[in-house]
Amino acid sequence: MSKGFASNYRIVLLAGSLLLCFGLVGARLVWLHVIHREELLSSIVKTRQQLIVDPSRRGDIFDARGARLATSRSVLQLGVDPHSLRKEDEKKWPQLAALIGKSETELRRIFTTKFRTASSAMLGAAPSPGTAPTAAVTGLVFNLKGATAGASGPALPAAAESSALATDLAADPADAVTGPAVALSASAGAADDTEYAGDEDADGRRKIQWAKIADEISESTYDEVKKLGIKGVYATGSFRRAYPHNQLGAHLVGFVDQAQRPIAGVERFADFYLRGQDGWREGERDGRAKELPQFSSRAVERVDGYGVRLSLDTNVQNIVERELAYIAEKYRPMKATIVVSRADDGFILGLGNYPTFNPNEYNKVPPDQLARLKNIAVADVYEPGSVFKIIAAAAALDQGLVTVDSLFDCSMTKIEYRNKLRG
Repeated sequence: MSKGFASNYRIVLLAGSLLLCFGLVGARLVWLHVIHREELLSSIVKTRQQLIVDPSRRGDIFDARGARLATSRSVLQLGVDPHSLRKEDEKKWPQLAALIGKSETELRRIFTTKFRTASSAMLGAAPSPGTAPTAAVTGLVFNLKGATAGASGPALPAAAESSALATDLAADPADAVTGPAVALSASAGAADDTEYAGDEDADGRRKIQWAKIADEISESTYDEVKKLGIKGVYATGSFRRAYPHNQLGAHLVGFVDQAQRPIAGVERFADFYLRGQDGWREGERDGRAKELPQFSSRAVERVDGYGVRLSLDTNVQNIVERELAYIAEKYRPMKATIVVSRADDGFILGLGNYPTFNPNEYNKVPPDQLARLKNIAVADVYEPGSVFKIIAAAAALDQGLVTVDSLFDCSMTKIEYRNKLRG
């Protein structure tokens, strides 16, 4: 054979190598598409297919003139899918921390925590990487029954006592006694803002799909975050409660906590109408957490909450609170209450208490002053005593039993009435 051609040995070796490669590829395809097809498909579905929630907007609360006492504003929450992070982006983490005003240590802890145990998910505290938490504080639990403005605050509960409940703060007098109690979160960490993928593994852990790293950021800040190009970091839209008049009517309007759960006042009493219904849709996201509309299937539109109009008049309420401020400055009382109602139907035009609080900053109230959150006008048990004499006098005048010129001898401690000695 001419030297210009390969030997038979080389031809056989090359052909054998090619056949082996094709055989391996074929075997791999059979393994993927036939033997383990169902297992791999379910894994892909769990990873990509998601239930995407469209949060509803909580209804507004208005006064009698249409002024907003409580409203909801749209905000952006920044979060991360820790499993999508790339090693080459780690050098950008300090820049991200500076942009959102978070410590680099805390940001690194969130980024490196990829799993969470069932117990830590319930407590809302992320453990350090590879370890399970032993105890955590879920929030302030306080008792306002019989408390005064100067009462000492409660102690932080241990994890074993995290099921304790706070005294009811509702604006409805009946609710204030028999209504269900609610626990007040002291911080955003009390609510679990983490989303999980799939079920628990053999070790009782759940894979973190999205963990919040910033509770509220502006559009401009998010634009700067996107410029960093950190894979797995993205924002989701939600609503936050806001009270435009700050402390005006705080005890009557009430407030919601940082998990948007109603705690007191009209916010809680009318929650059924205010809260709305979240929408959802089944869809998929790509590797950059962007939704793929072409893969959307079932969807349910969100239903925003109804607005609630009160009989409260902000002009009257403003006068009430100015008078309370004057009383507090002049007489230094432990607490004071003013209630103004319409004489013909009893509807409340103004209701205020001292001390009061700003519902936008309810979580900044010091632990030893938590009694300020209580609506003492309807929740306190008060022995009328001498101040109730005006009711008896008004009834006697109304029935014509006495006149404004009637005189009474108050020196007697007892009198005989219907053959009984009364005092």
